[in-house]
Amino acid sequence: MQVVVGEYSGFCFGVKRAVEIAESAGAQSAAFTLGPLVHNPQVVAGLEEAGVIAVSGLHEISDGLVIVPSHGLPPTVIDEAHAKGLKIIHATCPYVKRIQKLVAELNSKGYQVFIVGDKGHTEVIGLMGWAGGNAKVVKTVEDVESCPVESKVGVVCQTTQTVEAFRRVLFALALRAKELVAFNTICDATSKRQNAARKLSQSVDAMVVIGGRASANTRRLVEICEAEGTEVFWVEKPEDLNTLNFSGVKRVGLTAGASTPNWVIEEVIERMSALGEEKINDLEATEIIKENDKDENGIVDVKEEETQEVQEDSDNKEENEEVSQLDQEDPETSDVEEEPDPTEPEETELSAEDIPLGPELVEGDIVEGTVVAVEPERVLIDIGLKSEGVVPKNEISRRQVQSCEGVVDVGDRIGVLIERLETSEGLPLLSKRKADIAGAWDAIFDALENEGIVEGEVTDVVRGGVVVDVGLRGFVPASHAGIRPIQDLGTLVGKTLRMKVLEADRDRKNVVLSARQVQEEELAEAREKVFESLNEGIIVEGIVRRVVNFGAFIDIGDGVEGLLHVSDMAWTRTEDPREVVSEGERIRVKVLGVDRERERISLGLKQTLPDPWDDVTTRYPVGNIVNGVVTKTVDFGAFVQLEPGIEGLVHISQLADRRVESPEEIVSPGDEISVKVISVRPRDHRIGLSLKEARSEEEKRVYKKYADKSDSQGPTIGDVFGDILKNSQG
Repeated sequence: MQVVVGEYSGFCFGVKRAVEIAESAGAQSAAFTLGPLVHNPQVVAGLEEAGVIAVSGLHEISDGLVIVPSHGLPPTVIDEAHAKGLKIIHATCPYVKRIQKLVAELNSKGYQVFIVGDKGHTEVIGLMGWAGGNAKVVKTVEDVESCPVESKVGVVCQTTQTVEAFRRVLFALALRAKELVAFNTICDATSKRQNAARKLSQSVDAMVVIGGRASANTRRLVEICEAEGTEVFWVEKPEDLNTLNFSGVKRVGLTAGASTPNWVIEEVIERMSALGEEKINDLEATEIIKENDKDENGIVDVKEEETQEVQEDSDNKEENEEVSQLDQEDPETSDVEEEPDPTEPEETELSAEDIPLGPELVEGDIVEGTVVAVEPERVLIDIGLKSEGVVPKNEISRRQVQSCEGVVDVGDRIGVLIERLETSEGLPLLSKRKADIAGAWDAIFDALENEGIVEGEVTDVVRGGVVVDVGLRGFVPASHAGIRPIQDLGTLVGKTLRMKVLEADRDRKNVVLSARQVQEEELAEAREKVFESLNEGIIVEGIVRRVVNFGAFIDIGDGVEGLLHVSDMAWTRTEDPREVVSEGERIRVKVLGVDRERERISLGLKQTLPDPWDDVTTRYPVGNIVNGVVTKTVDFGAFVQLEPGIEGLVHISQLADRRVESPEEIVSPGDEISVKVISVRPRDHRIGLSLKEARSEEEKRVYKKYADKSDSQGPTIGDVFGDILKNSQG
C-alpha cells in the first residue's frame, strides 16, 4: 500500500503559536484555559502534563494565569476574569483576532453582522460576543432565508470554513441587502490545506484524515474529501487504525487538521506501514511519499530514508532555532504577563487595544491597502503596519509602464500581495501585479466552475485567434471570436469581449475563452424576448440587411430578421425590390404574421403608407372617362395606371369594337390613353376599364358638339349649293 502525505498537514501558525505560549506560561505558574486550547485531545493532554489545565468556566479558577485559547473568547468573559483579579495571557490566533476587530467595527457602524460558520463553535461564540451579541450565524442559503435581513449587512467567515459556503451565503444576502460589506476571513493556511486535500483525494483510493472530533477544520477536510467521492477514514489517534479495513486499497492519501501535532501524524504513518498484507513491521513495507516531493510529472525520485533524514534534520534545526529564540526573548515583550507592581493600580477595564495581537499578516498574504503616495518609480501603500509598504514600478501593473503616476491615485484602495514583511530599508515589499494576477485566476476558475462570463480587451492577433487581457493573458480561437466568421480579426483589437471560459490551467498559464458562446446565448435569449413581444399589426423599425429577388430581409432587433416580400413593398406594381429599398436603410414596417414555432416573421412596408384604394370610388366613379398610362400587356388585356398605387384592367374585349387577337394590336406599354371606368371593387383593389367605350363616348361627344353647333347657326351656303357645285364641276 502506498501512502501519500498531503501538503500543509499538521500545526498551523496560530495553533503552534498558542501551544508555545501555553507551554511557556505553564512552566512559570499554574495556568488554565477556558475550554481546550485547541481542538485536539492529544495536545490538550500534553498541555495538562505541562501544567496547563482546561476548565469549563472561570468559577473553577481561584488564582493563576488564564490563557485565552486560539479560538478566542467573548470580551465579557475576559472582563469577568479581570474583575476576579486573574492574570490574562492572550493566545488567540492573529487571524481570529482580526475577525474580532472587524465584527466590532461593523457593529459600531450600524451593520447587521452575519458570521458564516458553525453555531456553537468556540470561535463563533467569541465572535458573537465581539459583535455585541447581535450577530447572526449562518452557513446555508436556508439559514439566510430564515433570518430577517436589514438594509446594511456586514459579513465575515469562520477561519475554517470553505470558500463555497462563504459564496453561497454572500449570494443569498446580496439578493436581500441594500448595502453589503463582506470580508473573506478564511485562514490562508486553511484554504491551502483544503485545496491540497481536495486535489490529493482525487488521485487516491482512500483518504485518512487525522484530527480531533471536535475540530471544525478537520471536519471540513473530511467533508471536502467525501465530496470528491473518495472513501474517508477519520482517525483521532493512531490506535483508531486498528479497527479500519484497508483491503483492496493500493494508494491512500493522508492529511491532518490544523490542530493535529506532528508526532501524531508520524505515529499514524508508522502504524499504516505495518498494515501491509504480510504484516511486516518495517517502515519500508509501505511506500511513504510526501506530496511536495513529487516533480512536475508526479514522479518521486527521492528515497524514503533520505526524505526522513532531511525532514528530521530540518525539524531539529527548527526546534533549536525556536528554543534559541525563546531563550533570548525579552521579558518585557513576553506573552506571559509579569507580576503587577503593587504601587501601580491593577487594570480592570479591557478594550481591543489591550490585547497583544502579534503579527496578523504573513508573507504571501493578499491584503487591501490605501495609496498614500505615488512617485514615478514606486507607490506607497498603507496596509495597517507600522510602515507603509512599497510597490516598485515593475510590480504596479501587468503591463510595462513608464511611470507609476497615472496608474493609481492617492486615496485608491487596491489589493496587494506581501512579498516581504521587511526589507533592508525596514519597509514591507508589496506587489499589485501579483495580487491582480491571483485575483484574475480566482475569477477565471470561478467563471469556469459556475459558467460565468468574463470581460477582456483584445490586445493582439496571433495565429489561429486573438489574445485578450482578462487580468492575465487569454486566448480566443478564431472560431470562437464571434457567431459568424470574422475575415479580419484585426478589427477586434481594442474591443472588449464578453466570454465564457473553455479551459484553464494555472500551471501552464493557459486560458482559452469563447466570445461565440456568450453571443449565441445572448442572441437566443434576445430572440426569445423579441418573439414574445411581437404581435400582428404592430409597426416596428428595422434595418435592411439583405435584398433578394423576391423581397428583403429586415433586422427588427437583436439579430431577429423578418421577410418583406416584394408584393408588400409598395401599392404600385414592383418588379425589382431594389427599386424600393437598399441594404443598410432603416425603415418602418408592419408585422403581418408571426410563426413562433418556425421562427418566421412576415413584414409589410406598403401597409405603413396610406392606402390609395380607401376612397377610390369617390375619385373614380363608374362612368367617368379618365386618363392613364399602359404599364403592361397580357394575353387577356392591358393594365393601365391611373395614379401611383391605382391600376385598372382593360380586358381584351374592351379594347376595340372589332375582334382583337392580341392587345398589342391596339396599345403598347407607355401609351397614354383615355379609358372609361366600368366597374370599381375597392376591397379587391380592382377597377374595370374600357378603351372602346371611352372612344365611343369621345365620338359621341364630338358629334354632339358638332350637332349642337349646326343647329344654332342654321344651313350655310355650302350646305345648300355644295352638291350642285360639285356636280357641275364634274
